[in-house]
This record gives sequence, C-alpha cells and structure tokens, in this order.
Amino acid sequence: QSNQGAVEARLAQPLGFQAFNDIVRQKIVIQMAKDQGVYPTDDQIVKEINFQVEGDPNYVKRLSAEGLDMNMIKQELAVQMSQNNLISKGITISPSEVDDYIKANPDKFTEPASFDADWILVHTDAAKKQVDDELRRGQPFDSTAQRFSEAPLAKENKGAFQFHQIAQLPKELQGPFNDTPPLKTTDWIKATDGMAKFYIVQKTPATKVAITPHLRQLVSRQLALQRGGNASEIGTQIQDRLKTATVNIKLPGLQETWDQYLKALAQQPSKPAQAAPAATTK
Repeated sequence: QSNQGAVEARLAQPLGFQAFNDIVRQKIVIQMAKDQGVYPTDDQIVKEINFQVEGDPNYVKRLSAEGLDMNMIKQELAVQMSQNNLISKGITISPSEVDDYIKANPDKFTEPASFDADWILVHTDAAKKQVDDELRRGQPFDSTAQRFSEAPLAKENKGAFQFHQIAQLPKELQGPFNDTPPLKTTDWIKATDGMAKFYIVQKTPATKVAITPHLRQLVSRQLALQRGGNASEIGTQIQDRLKTATVNIKLPGLQETWDQYLKALAQQPSKPAQAAPAATTK
C-alpha cells in the first residue's frame, strides 16, 4: 500500500512456502523452549491473554476480526512467549531497576504533542490562486482540499494530513506548524513537488503517561529481553536446527523449494557453541 494506492510487490519466495517456513520455525522455537524448560503452561498462556487485554481491551476482538479463534490466539502466544522466555531465561529485573529506567527515560513515558490538520497541495501558480480565491470567499478548507488538492488520495481522505506529530514532519514544516494556532492556516510552503498550505484543526500538548502496574510489567519484560541477549541469537539457533532437522512435507509443491532453501542454508556458517540437537517437524 503506497501513497498512490495499492501497488504490486515482488515476492522473495512464494507465499505458501513463506507460511510453511514460518510454521516450521515456530515448531522449532516451541521444541527449544520445551528442551530448556521454559515452554509456557496453559495457565500462563491464559494469564498472558488477560495481561494483553488489560493493555488493549480489544485485543481478543481485534485478533478475532483477523480470523483467529481462541485456540489460534493461544498458539500464537505460546510461540511468542517461548521465544521471549528463551531470550530472558534466568534474568530477574528488580522493581528498583524499573524505577531507574523510567526516571532515566522520561521521553519514552510521554505522549508527544500532536495535531490534526488538513492540507492542500498544488503544482502551479494558477491552481494556487484558485485555492486562495475559494478560501477568501469563505469556503471551508476541507471541502476546498477535496476539490482542488493534487495530493494523493485527497478526496478519499477528505483533505486530512496523514501525519500527527511534529517530529514526523520535514524540518521545513516544523516551524510553521509550531507557529500556527488551531483553526488557522499556514502560508504557502514550498514542497518537493509543488506548494502546500495547511489548516491546523487542533493541537494536543505533550502529556505524561500514567505509570501503571501494567506498564511497569512491560518495562520489566523489555529490560529482561535486553539483558538476556539479542533475538538474533535465537535466530542463529533456529538456523542451526533447521540444517539438521527432519521435516516431513505432506503438501505437494513445497518439497523442491524446501530442498533449495536447505541447500542455501547449509552454505551459511554455523556457530558450534550455539548448535542444538536435531528436531523433527511434521
């Protein structure tokens, strides 16, 4: 999906093979977690669902809308939790370490200042004059944008600007956005491919995030993962297992692609210290 709408993308590998490869890797992660005694129990998975719902009340509803039933949600979480447990195995984060991290990183616990804006992009002086004449006659900015803006998807988005934070903007826009109060328009600003004018609908100042027990637990998890090691180390262990795994393929059309993939994988160097016993996946 691009600013010009949907476009075709070339696939590195057939989608069916990518899905198959993901499933194999997930099974290996689960086997690694079981081997090391960190595979989550059913109770822990249910507890994790409740934790996710605490942070996002629509968590289950959102995943259900994407086609996942409860068993599939639990399976997804089992894989995620297994990988995180492998990375953070043996790591304990104290409450004081969480406090220190929050104090040392205030920006990470602040909702940045934001805005809503409409905009008009034109490419010629004649179009610019036409817009100015409409606004001077008192026409609403958003309807003028829908009629005259040459920005991609201007009509579909009803003239709405796609960005909402000052830091997301190019430097040449940050000053005018800071200086323009709500319900006012900026002057015309030279853009890469034309001239742009913006109407600031509203501004929301930066606010501190409430430090809830849920947020503290998220911070603790993040610190444990950082201290436990890089996720790429788990990726290396998965690669090593794949090189020696026995994978019984039951679906037609995948065996040749899988064999080519394993041949390329075998040419990549392994790290003997991280090598794991062979896995069997069906």
